[in-house]
Amino acid sequence: MSRAVLGRGVRWGAVALWLGGMGCARPAAPEAAAEVLDPVATQGVDDPALARLLDRHWRWSLAAYPEAATWYGMPGFDDRMTDPSDLAEADRHATLQSLGMAAEALDPSGWSDGDRLAHQQLRRVVGDGLQEATCRGSRWVLSIRDNPLSDLFGVLSVQDLSTEEALAVAAARVRHASQTLTTRIALLEDGAQTGWVANRRSVEVVLAQVDEVLATPTAAWAPVAEVPDGVSPNALVAALDDTYRPVLARFRDALQTTILPAARADDAPGLASLPGGEACYAARVQRYTTDPSLTPMALHETGLQELERIHAEMGAVAARVFGPELLSDGLDRLRTDPSLRFESGEEILAAARDALARAEAAVPAVFDTLPATPCTVEPVPAHEAPYTTVAYYRPPAADGSRPGTYVVNTHDPTSRTRFEAEALAFHEAVPGHHLQIARQQELSARPAILRFEGATVSVEGWALYAEGLAVELGLYKDDLALLGRHSFDAWRAARLVVDTGLHHLGWSRDEAIAFLRDHTALAETNVVNEVDRYIAWPGQALADKTGELAIRRLRAQAEDQLGARFDLAGFHEAVLGAGALSLPALEARVQAWIGTVQAGAPTDDGNHDG
Repeated sequence: MSRAVLGRGVRWGAVALWLGGMGCARPAAPEAAAEVLDPVATQGVDDPALARLLDRHWRWSLAAYPEAATWYGMPGFDDRMTDPSDLAEADRHATLQSLGMAAEALDPSGWSDGDRLAHQQLRRVVGDGLQEATCRGSRWVLSIRDNPLSDLFGVLSVQDLSTEEALAVAAARVRHASQTLTTRIALLEDGAQTGWVANRRSVEVVLAQVDEVLATPTAAWAPVAEVPDGVSPNALVAALDDTYRPVLARFRDALQTTILPAARADDAPGLASLPGGEACYAARVQRYTTDPSLTPMALHETGLQELERIHAEMGAVAARVFGPELLSDGLDRLRTDPSLRFESGEEILAAARDALARAEAAVPAVFDTLPATPCTVEPVPAHEAPYTTVAYYRPPAADGSRPGTYVVNTHDPTSRTRFEAEALAFHEAVPGHHLQIARQQELSARPAILRFEGATVSVEGWALYAEGLAVELGLYKDDLALLGRHSFDAWRAARLVVDTGLHHLGWSRDEAIAFLRDHTALAETNVVNEVDRYIAWPGQALADKTGELAIRRLRAQAEDQLGARFDLAGFHEAVLGAGALSLPALEARVQAWIGTVQAGAPTDDGNHDG
């Protein structure tokens, strides 16, 4: 899973932003005409009206979601947090409506392919933001990685804290976070009174997280630990102690006394139990698949069909590993055999780094362009690790000040399975999320909307495709690791079934856990944490398998139509070379590449991206 700004568990309103860029001044008001267009927003754009609209969207996005700018190394926004109030949300919605109408009014006839792609991406991003208002997320969105505490600690973990001046800016952000947390408390309490409320397990784990932090001296909190030796953390500690800690204590009391008693019960934890849950889930399905033809039941059936196919492949590999045992017996052994577990966190990190190094050595054979930005491996932060998923990817800063990071969970290492470690690394790092996202940020001849915005279905779909590509590259060491790959594939197919089961069919938490346990070899800890993730983050789990099936289908079409002229590196360039597109836009781009190869013309589209 990519913990990019658009998902990585960080909530910045309706628009999922992958923001970056270099050297822009603090943006003007949304409606103010900029005298000079920001080249980061408009690079490679030919049409003047489109360029002005992209510039307006870019500047507004940075101002509206300042945490995103920090995550991507954008200066000038490190003293603020997103305003969660209803008034600010209404203002953001009005701006998105205005941007959407302006985008609709443009006439793309005669435009270059690059301009059409940027226009399509803008319309998708704006449409996602407008649809998200249906979900009223400020009232109920609450999970271990998506709550006011994790938002603040997360952004401070990538913020400059290396000087007294930088710490003063961070202290200002903490003071602003105290104000926004006060607002969040009121919104969550209102949600508890009106039926728009989080599920019980999510509230419990956030409450445990907050209790753990409050029981710790402020000087030992995670953000303070980021301050380097030789720099006094007093300004940051004072802001946390004097302004944030008291409000965090009020947040804790609200969770305990108001929100938890009203929370969605484990027997009906999905969106189906919310007052407007059906409309919200429909919006989420569209957002995370980008295919208007897909319904919850169609996705549910696809998941069941994929599981039948994958289990047949798993059975053949399991027979080689364990002998002619039933697949269910093999799954149980994979889950319970202590010899297949890690013994220490250091061992988990070493396995991740080994898989990453081998993948980095292999991928030049099938890619013409690779990211220049390095990928590192780090453990999940301690305050998050007991409650979160097995791993995620944290994108680099676009200015090169921070590498991409494969963040792997080392908590309770004896619950983590060895045989899944390789597939996990190939998904989260290379040739998965890091190869795609870091490369995308380096598309210097493209506008920001293509470099830093991305359709989740293409992001997660590519990472699952990358797990299969690793098979072709011979990266799995043995049949046991290959069995882990098939288990992960089954996991993504089961996501389609579980997510739609929870949020469309009204499954209980126990039903979802049982289904995931019965159809994958995931360890029990991962099964439980994953189900809790799907409950708290409706629809996102639909993206992996939906996107992977689309990429596989497009590759099969290209191989069939091109025959001996098919070039795998060229196909990968067609998929990745313009950013993470919606599925309709991706299909059009691949079909255009096929036509170009058939015509014997050069495939260079004029964008010499590094």
